[in-house]
Amino acid sequence: MFKNRGLRTKLIVAFLLVGVIPFAIVSIVSLVKSSGALTGLSNEELKGLHDVKKPQVEDYFAQRKKDIQTLTQNIQAQRQQAFQKLAAVQNLKKRQLEDFFTGMRTDLLTLQIAARQAFHDFKTYHDKSGTAETGELDVQSEEYQKIYKKHYSDLAKICKKKGYYDIFLVCWKHGHVLFTEAKESDLGSNVGLADG
Repeated sequence: MFKNRGLRTKLIVAFLLVGVIPFAIVSIVSLVKSSGALTGLSNEELKGLHDVKKPQVEDYFAQRKKDIQTLTQNIQAQRQQAFQKLAAVQNLKKRQLEDFFTGMRTDLLTLQIAARQAFHDFKTYHDKSGTAETGELDVQSEEYQKIYKKHYSDLAKICKKKGYYDIFLVCWKHGHVLFTEAKESDLGSNVGLADG
């Protein structure tokens, strides 16, 4: 291919080959060496950055771990306080209920004693007066009024103390209203409890 060419062309091509080939080889070697040096430098920078950032990341996670532990301890303390408060409230409510039922029992015993004596006196009057089974009990008599006055204050105190509207004593056999604290129109009437 070079046979037909002139000496000048052949010399130019030869000089170019002699100059370009070493230049290309030197350029390739320099490129490979500089690439290796840059890669090494980058690796060194990354390693340095890693060495700097690693303690920061470890400190960050150590701090978050402490935060979680503190939060867990706070939650456990609050939970324990809540259970203690709940137990205290339960004990308070229990005592209140016990006091309520003790008071109620005392009130019922007081009412039972007062009502039993009053019922006995009214029932004795009822039986002595000979009131008809379907008739009305005489509540205007002097004897009835004495019995009423004798028992009224005890029964009225209980009625007011407990906030009851009224207290009734009724003859279970005939249905006569023997006593009513409010002393309304049903006093002495027959409420029809008799079997007939």
